[in-house]
Amino acid sequence: MKKTLICLLVTIFAFSLLSVGMSYGQAKPVELVVWWWGEQDEPGIKEWMGETADLYHKQNPNIMIDTVLQSTEHLIPSFKIAAQSKSGPDIEFFWAAIDSMLPVFDGNVAPLSDYWTEDELGKHAYPVEVTYQGKIWTASFYNTIAPFAYNKNIFQKSGLDPNTPPKTWVDFLEACKKIKEAGFIPLAFGNKSSTVNHIQWLMGPLGEQNCDSIYDYMQPYAGDADYKDKKYSEWWYKLEELVKKGYINDDVNSIELWTAVGQYFSTGEAAMTVAAGGTLRKCDELLNNNVELMMTPIFGTGKLAGKANVWRKNWGITAWSEHKQEAADFIKFMNSTERANAFYETCGAFPGSLNFDPSIIDDPMDKRLYEILQKSFDGATVSYVPRYVFLEGDWVVSQKIFSGKSAEETVPVEANVIAKWKKDEPEEVKQFQDWAEGMK
Repeated sequence: MKKTLICLLVTIFAFSLLSVGMSYGQAKPVELVVWWWGEQDEPGIKEWMGETADLYHKQNPNIMIDTVLQSTEHLIPSFKIAAQSKSGPDIEFFWAAIDSMLPVFDGNVAPLSDYWTEDELGKHAYPVEVTYQGKIWTASFYNTIAPFAYNKNIFQKSGLDPNTPPKTWVDFLEACKKIKEAGFIPLAFGNKSSTVNHIQWLMGPLGEQNCDSIYDYMQPYAGDADYKDKKYSEWWYKLEELVKKGYINDDVNSIELWTAVGQYFSTGEAAMTVAAGGTLRKCDELLNNNVELMMTPIFGTGKLAGKANVWRKNWGITAWSEHKQEAADFIKFMNSTERANAFYETCGAFPGSLNFDPSIIDDPMDKRLYEILQKSFDGATVSYVPRYVFLEGDWVVSQKIFSGKSAEETVPVEANVIAKWKKDEPEEVKQFQDWAEGMK
């Protein structure tokens, strides 16, 4: 009896110690699985991710961060498989806008606004495009800015002022003419692949020019606007003009985007291109610091005219995660001033958090990129177009335009694809409409 009583007291004492320990912060161990992408886009993020996970674990010993780098081709398919089995990541990386919102539409993302305060949400660089049904669904990770760039040396050899790039479309065409006459390719583009191509990077800065907002830009898909209206389709006629005048490399449809930049622009054969910041930094090194950036030449009358492409990569919490608050807290840590500044210092890309201190930017190219980024925060791109419409419409039309077809005969193809999508996918149309409403 005495032995039993002693055992009972020891057990009670042990449980008391455990209870006291828990009350003093010895929380239950938690493992957060983070599926991410970006090393392919901005080399150096892998180092930053590892350092960030280690720092967070040191501050929160009960939380282990397992970071898993995804390949470009498997990023979306892998998440779809994870969503079906309700397993895998607690935190997922999403590409911009529509690629962030489709998983939301499917019910596979938990709203971040359920776990962050309004003040914390206010530190987003651009929460509007991930607002849906009154909630903010993802947090900004980093921005990829892809402006027009030009070779100052070629400008000079072509009789152009290398310090004064063309601002209007008329001046842009005149510059292209002089560059061609001087023996150079005016514009280097690659459009072979349907996944990564220059048409995606042109339909934003060109296609948005007659629009005043993203909501305005989305009206052919989320509203009743006619895509054939000049407001939305004029840019195809401008692109046709560049093709017909011979201002774009002849093999545009048979080479990849990166091939065009590497084969023509970075070698000094082409005067201009559109490329992401990281790529332009490399080109600038290869061309002996002769690369300069320019705002998009203006032909339109909308408030978005002149803006550049901005892809905003995002973090989301999976709907099936058992550790949503912990996931939200880790995302908050990644968006802190210290980690945002470290992100730029490690890989040279601009973090999406407004906690970032831009005064640490000292590289001339980066300063110019950041300046253009600030002027392009609401720039619309392919990210606001239904996936089916892009593949069956924009992609097909671009191939035709680049091969010499007229916009007059190809723009109706796009309009018909939009009409078919609206007829065949009423639920997705309604989701697009709700999404667009949040961007008014």
